[in-house]
Amino acid sequence: MLSRMRAWGLLDAGSEYLGIDSDRDSIEIARETHRDPSARFECADFYARPGKADRDLMIAAAFLDLVDLDRALPHLGRFLKPGGLAYLPLIFDGVTVFEPAHLLDETVLAAYHASMDDRPSGGHSRTGRRLFRALPAAGFEILAAGASDWIVHPGTDRRYPADEAYFLLYILHFIEGSCADVSGVGDWLAERRTQIEAGELVYIAHQVDFLAMKKQPSNE
Repeated sequence: MLSRMRAWGLLDAGSEYLGIDSDRDSIEIARETHRDPSARFECADFYARPGKADRDLMIAAAFLDLVDLDRALPHLGRFLKPGGLAYLPLIFDGVTVFEPAHLLDETVLAAYHASMDDRPSGGHSRTGRRLFRALPAAGFEILAAGASDWIVHPGTDRRYPADEAYFLLYILHFIEGSCADVSGVGDWLAERRTQIEAGELVYIAHQVDFLAMKKQPSNE
């Protein structure tokens, strides 16, 4: 995300960037990638780090659908100045599609989505639509919202660009881990992997991006 913001010219010379992640390997990779004194990276639990309400912008990419909104949104707001912005991209919203269709699609994908609703950390398979109410309730004004769907498909040469075949295999890995009790899921997975190898599988996931602003404190 930092690389993209720099490429888009969104960071001026006086900007300071702080990246937080609980995974130490990710933090080490970020430090190696961005050797810049204006960018710091901390291995920390998001909830454990105190907010100072001094940030102009918070970015939580592919994050809010993994956590309890009632806990996460107020803490996110503690980092922002009044009038500060929260950019919240890639929030899953409960729609997964594979083509060609398979008789077990409905059963497998229902179990896959249900596993998202049972995470110990919170989270929900339809967080995207829930944010339309949760953000204002947590003191944010929604400035913009729009779809940011993942659509992965092979080209006319039956090849996937970049690392998209690996990405599809990783999605199937997640589904395998959450649908082990579904009868016939092994055959479903085997067929989907064969379709990836043959350059035939199409994958769509519906997601929502939000831009929100922390409201000014009330004078009342």
